[in-house]
Amino acid sequence: MRRIFHLAILAAAVVSVPSCNRNEAFLTEEDGLIHMKGLVLSVSDLSTLDWPALAAENGINTIGTHMFPDQVAEFSKTEEGKEFYESCRRHGIEVEHQLHAITQLLPRELFDEDSTMFRMDAKGRRTPVDNCCIQSEKALETIAGKAVEYARILQPTNHRYYFWMDDGKPVCQCPYCSQYSPSEQALIIENRILKALKTIDPDAMLAHLAYHTTMSAPVKVKPEKDIFLEFAPIHRRWDRPLSDTDALETRSHNTITHGDYLKYLEDNLKVFPAETAVVLEYWLDASLFSRWTKPAVQVPWNREVFLDDINTYAGYGIRNFTSFAVYMDSTYFKAYPDKRLLKEYGVGLTEYGKVQPKPFKILTRKPAWKSIKPITGFHAPWDGLDDETEFRCAATRDSLFFRFDVKDNTPFCEKTYNDEMDVVHEDRVEVFFSPVEGMKETYYGAEVDFLGRILDYSCEFDRHFDYKWNFSTMKAAHENYDGGYSVTISISRKELEDLGVRLKEGFFFGAFRADFRPDRSVNWYAMKLTRDKAADFHKPNVLFPAIVK
Repeated sequence: MRRIFHLAILAAAVVSVPSCNRNEAFLTEEDGLIHMKGLVLSVSDLSTLDWPALAAENGINTIGTHMFPDQVAEFSKTEEGKEFYESCRRHGIEVEHQLHAITQLLPRELFDEDSTMFRMDAKGRRTPVDNCCIQSEKALETIAGKAVEYARILQPTNHRYYFWMDDGKPVCQCPYCSQYSPSEQALIIENRILKALKTIDPDAMLAHLAYHTTMSAPVKVKPEKDIFLEFAPIHRRWDRPLSDTDALETRSHNTITHGDYLKYLEDNLKVFPAETAVVLEYWLDASLFSRWTKPAVQVPWNREVFLDDINTYAGYGIRNFTSFAVYMDSTYFKAYPDKRLLKEYGVGLTEYGKVQPKPFKILTRKPAWKSIKPITGFHAPWDGLDDETEFRCAATRDSLFFRFDVKDNTPFCEKTYNDEMDVVHEDRVEVFFSPVEGMKETYYGAEVDFLGRILDYSCEFDRHFDYKWNFSTMKAAHENYDGGYSVTISISRKELEDLGVRLKEGFFFGAFRADFRPDRSVNWYAMKLTRDKAADFHKPNVLFPAIVK
């Protein structure tokens, strides 16, 4: 058994550490500027490959399913669909559903029941083909209701919904609808859908797709809060960047230059917030380059154009990117096995605007805890909660010390304590030490409950624990009081150095807290902010560089 010593001994022994606060660089996720790094894939693509694993391997954090609501709903019920969702959960991949929807949200068989729900063509005739009539309250009510039905089945993990108009098809030209542009007709429908979605998902957001006939920014209609722009410049060139404003793709009698597209983007960003906008590109869209006919041709990937495009879009304040990658199934990669384009895509988005964080400095100097400014604001990214835990650290010539002051009115521990594995089910604080970035070598963890009992181990990424391994010099002190507790951990500098944790040259460190309740529900708090929604401390992106000075 380890010796649990009294805090007074530690207070006399330690010396001071830096003045740190919530604004230190290491407390934010160093993901660069880009938040969403996505791909859009058909259910056929998702049925033949473990795309979530492939995405995670290449720095891609979001997958959008495609193409029609009934297709994706049916896929979700299959074994392949269930495994896809489970694989996304395991790999921390966000799931959303990018859907051509209106024809299915307003079933065409309703035309015989009430033709006024459907669009009028240029000759003044009602037709069930494509889109709807926005003057019809019944049509809008039906569309919103069906959207909710599909949303209950297809729940995005990021609260972003996509129910698109029919693909580039005509909109209603009745006297009422004709006063509105295609973009405005789309937005009227989207506003109604969003209000309905909010009844089942208060955090729901819905895309306004600027694409083909809806490129022009809406003027007469204003978006509801949480309508976000999705910008999809399908008639552009991919061998030349958008910044080449004179570039023109001449197939299909296209007359829109890159400069025109950027003007459309600028106009739309006067209506929709840039910070929530999503770019839907075609950099990896094998289906487009194959003219939507199989067998697929190889994607003419151009890394330089891609990077230039990111810079252009980011210059407008856009932080969310995705690309179609339809037809990239197992057959595609058998024909074209080189997956470097996926790595260059994921790395390009991840590294854009990335600032190398300064190491967190643990200083060797006086005095004791009361003079050490705490780091505050532990955060539970998986629950959207902030915590009031205060964290301090200090160094002497021989040892490192880490102190947690936790505000908690309901600390929980096992009633019968048998061995250190019982700590897994208790309120606790945790520290990790990794010799290298990315958990690429063995790293070491210690989890200490509020009674000072230690569970420690070595670990290989991903989650290969050796619980028989123990620190030989680690000690813990605790103090319990009304409204919380404190835990202080000490460990020999020499032991860490012998494990390859180079204190003076730099290592990677993590500090965490688990807050259990009697019903065994738990919130997990980390010192480093992350947008990762998977509840897992054992990932490289929750560690930060540290150095002992």
